[in-house]
Amino acid sequence: MTSPSRPELLTQQMLRGLAAFAVVLYHAGLTSSGLTGGSYLLPGFFKQGYAGVDVFFCLSGFIIFHAHQGDLGRRQSLPLFLMKRFVRIYPIYWVVTLLVLATGLLVPRVVGGSPPAPGYVLQSLLLIPQGREPLVTVAWTLIHELRFYVLFCGALLLPPRVSARVAVGFFLLSLGTLCLDSLHPAFFQRVPGARLFLFLFHPSNLHFTLGVLASFILSRVRTAALLDGAVLGAGAVSMTAAVLLHDRLAPPGMKYHAALFYAVPSFLVVLGLALVERRWRPWIPRPLVQLGNASYSLYLIHWPVLVLLVPAVFQSLETTGERTLALWGLVAVAVGAGAVLYVGVERPLLTFLRGRLLQRVPTGARARPGIQPGPTH
Repeated sequence: MTSPSRPELLTQQMLRGLAAFAVVLYHAGLTSSGLTGGSYLLPGFFKQGYAGVDVFFCLSGFIIFHAHQGDLGRRQSLPLFLMKRFVRIYPIYWVVTLLVLATGLLVPRVVGGSPPAPGYVLQSLLLIPQGREPLVTVAWTLIHELRFYVLFCGALLLPPRVSARVAVGFFLLSLGTLCLDSLHPAFFQRVPGARLFLFLFHPSNLHFTLGVLASFILSRVRTAALLDGAVLGAGAVSMTAAVLLHDRLAPPGMKYHAALFYAVPSFLVVLGLALVERRWRPWIPRPLVQLGNASYSLYLIHWPVLVLLVPAVFQSLETTGERTLALWGLVAVAVGAGAVLYVGVERPLLTFLRGRLLQRVPTGARARPGIQPGPTH
């Protein structure tokens, strides 16, 4: 299927980078419009950039299953899986959290305007669900990633048929959550204990499960060339339609509207790219692959960079043209910060920890080679 000299799934790595960049554009528009009420990124065009998060969730399901499908039902693979997830998620996240905390002592707006309570900082560092977003605001998605990893542990511990049924159950309950939210947005606000239910059966489970399904189809189903292109085309068309129609059609007051619009398009895009790469091995520009490599660092660092710099820069600018140019420049700064963080900290830290920690963990895993599974941010 792949040449030994070429890593697998370069299209997915490219998609990581594009999804991260979409989120950066969304947050750039959000921080600037929050200051002045205006929009400086092609008048609101990137307003739907948060759909990158939906793509991330789908990619997570795809990549984890792609890497670990040989470990399903093999309990001896669990310790190594957990250690890999820990090494991939926490160390660089802790670095960024501590950077944000230190910066917040000098510029309070970076941490919400006032010094955070020690308990809140500890919960943020551990990614424990709480009533507010973590100190690194965008890390709320990591909490859902961790839930998916815990659920995937069940697939390593249980026989494949049993874990498949459990996955279907979680999918259906999460779909029910989405349906209730779309039909009766205030329903969960009135039900005692709904917070735990919403966390366990959060609509993001739909994305993770669809990502697993996409990976399953890629590995088990042989498709015709016409179908490969059709799936990718359907993904591109449906994603474009979702971006254009979301604001017009989203039910008022609905909390999880993004999942309603972007889960299926994300699935089609992820699967379509993988099918096209398997058949045609398209050329992927190296900068896009490198952007994908740095996507987790970029995802973590871009928000604090924008919160720190956008107000400072905008206070000295008056015209829309000046602010538009400045904001694009700050987007470039945020991307550069992500690249520096990846090259200077994340990559060497991963190399060091994998060499020191993973070698000590009992193995037995049959993880496939290819791009490294991890938070697809």
